[in-house]
Amino acid sequence: VEMCWPDPLPAEPGRQRRQLEALAELCAHTLDTWDGVVAPVLAGAGDFLGELVDFVDGLHDPAVLLSPCVDGGRLTDFRIHHANVRFADPGGRPRSRIVGTRMLETYPLAAQESGLLDKIQRVYATGEPFRADSMAITTLVDQVPLTVLTDVSVTRFAGNVLLILRVQDDAAKLAVLLQHAQRLGRIGGFEENVVTGAITWNTELFALYGLPPNATPLSLHDLATHAHPDDAPSIGRFLRAVLHHQRPSSTAFRLQRSDGVARHIRVVAEPVADARGELLAVRGAYQDVSAQHWTEVAL
Repeated sequence: VEMCWPDPLPAEPGRQRRQLEALAELCAHTLDTWDGVVAPVLAGAGDFLGELVDFVDGLHDPAVLLSPCVDGGRLTDFRIHHANVRFADPGGRPRSRIVGTRMLETYPLAAQESGLLDKIQRVYATGEPFRADSMAITTLVDQVPLTVLTDVSVTRFAGNVLLILRVQDDAAKLAVLLQHAQRLGRIGGFEENVVTGAITWNTELFALYGLPPNATPLSLHDLATHAHPDDAPSIGRFLRAVLHHQRPSSTAFRLQRSDGVARHIRVVAEPVADARGELLAVRGAYQDVSAQHWTEVAL
């Protein structure tokens, strides 16, 4: 692309220069991706494709319609034929920069081994749908890799492929963030139903106790049996406050694990009562404060 002006331009045209570069990139992209061949349209194919676009637009999920690119009888890529209004590019790009491009141009990292393109090609070849939750999708945005967790669905429709990319919502992101925060802070959460006796632990709490994830969670009533004998009085006061007086409470104790490892633990719990004030459950958290304890001792 060559552009000329009758008068000299400023040394750094700034915004105008960026606009011209974007225009040149658009022209170059169009010329580079057009193969100069207009594919023949089969009778009724256009009507069906139009109906398929209408179907995609009617979905509540963010969806993309992919058409195969075949060269010499060999599948080489997929062209993004259409994207509905709910589609959000994982890299944050607008739909206008997505529709009409090829997968490998827009999502080059999808070609990684066992990546998204591999899943799409498998569905196109076999017709067997593919579903995955929390699949990591990496895109290049200004040459910087950006990875997001996405729920993916791939389905073949009469020679085309329907791709649904649902970027996880804030609630799912917060749940993952909480898991990492608990891991980094060495915090394990629990809830014990005092009516049914059912006990729920998260993964980190099993790790704090040195138990496998399929082990039976321990009741609060067994807390003293897994602690240093000198900590029994403070544990007793903690249990009476939570279970009998129904008050939030906390205490520190030395956990003696079955594998011989001793850890300094702080536990905090609160009662859960019904409308009549009857105790239903106790929920709380354990935190491994061993590092803090030994730092204080050293100081």
